Amino acid sequence: EEEEAEVGSAEAARGTLDHAFGGFPLTLLDAMDTLAVMGAWDSYVDALWAFVDATPAFDTKVDVNVFELTIRGLGALLGNHLLLEPLDSDLASPVPAAALAAHPSGRAYRGELLALAVDLADRLLPAFDTPTGIPRSMVNLGVAKPAAAFPSETCTAGAGTLTLEFVVLSRVTGDARYEEAVIKALVALHGARSHLGLMGNTIDVNTGRWSRSDSSIGAGIDSFFEYLLKAHVVTGEAWYADMFDSAAAAVESHMHRGVFYRVAEMNTGRVIRASISSLGAFWPTVLTLDGQLAAAQNAFEGFYALWRKFGFLPEVVALTDGGAISPTSPHYPLRPELIESAYYLYRATRDPYYLAVGADVLHAIATHCKTRCGYAGVADVRTRRLDDRMDSYFLAETLKYLYLLFDVNETSFVHNPTAASFPPGGYIFTTEAHLLPV
Repeated sequence: EEEEAEVGSAEAARGTLDHAFGGFPLTLLDAMDTLAVMGAWDSYVDALWAFVDATPAFDTKVDVNVFELTIRGLGALLGNHLLLEPLDSDLASPVPAAALAAHPSGRAYRGELLALAVDLADRLLPAFDTPTGIPRSMVNLGVAKPAAAFPSETCTAGAGTLTLEFVVLSRVTGDARYEEAVIKALVALHGARSHLGLMGNTIDVNTGRWSRSDSSIGAGIDSFFEYLLKAHVVTGEAWYADMFDSAAAAVESHMHRGVFYRVAEMNTGRVIRASISSLGAFWPTVLTLDGQLAAAQNAFEGFYALWRKFGFLPEVVALTDGGAISPTSPHYPLRPELIESAYYLYRATRDPYYLAVGADVLHAIATHCKTRCGYAGVADVRTRRLDDRMDSYFLAETLKYLYLLFDVNETSFVHNPTAASFPPGGYIFTTEAHLLPV
């Protein structure tokens, strides 16, 4: 029940973000680099200038979720800037100069997205002004102050999934404040783990004490693990990998049973809830990136078994002692994690099984979720009733990973070898699937 309530609360908070600015085109920004990955360059340039013209600054007095606006907004601004102006002068921009030149405006790109990224990050930084350095979950953009009306508690994922965007922004601008803030927060979070190496779900940013001690790879913690490993991939710094190794070992020791990962109490390691969060379907991705292919394939089978049983992946599934499986949060909001893991596993193994998985997912979404004006989430996987909602991550992540999975001829620039052989193309995907160079 706690996990279901938490998912519902997160959905409500995220739902206000798309229209909190009174017309701020967040969905357009979130989807922009999907157009780039697909090679739809004319549409990409249209989206670029449409967004720039609609967003002169972030000087709006509105309370926003720091995590959501970082991964959807800051990550997209920074990633698209680096597509247009690569940091490495030896690398050409994948954006064709002809597409920019052919636009009716005739404008050349002059760093407009980077200027917006700096403006946004400066307005998010006050969230880190806490006794522990762990950021508050909400901030008011217009006054650049923490949102006083919100509690001092934040989830581990919300506080620990800001590293990539802020570190890369510091490397691009030369301003160390962003990197220093997220490193201080990450060290504080990691230092608060239990003697078993497990992280709790919710922590007080003022005291550093856990208010929820349930530990999982699902809602509230998930992308904390992802960013430990990906920060290592992007920066090459070993201490991120050391943190990931210890955190992942604790997960495997105390949560992993068969093909599923349960919820454990962080101080005792005792399994306290046999429920599976769909957000945990990212775990095979990080295991693949870490070179643990057998473990990644095993974990993937658990989540795909749930997809096959229900036709979609419910938000939360409960496992009973008798082996029965039932959805306790039966909605499927077009999430990307399962297809993301299928993509990484296919790239690593070239096993056509993962193409078949992708075909299954694609068929289900196309058959049941397509509407007149977009794709709707499934409100209840048991009845196929649709929700009147399409989150921007469907465009930023789900469609991007589906496209890349089936891009077997490797036509996208993402696959062209540059800085690294794996992940493909020398890019790492943020948790919102925005592209940052390795």
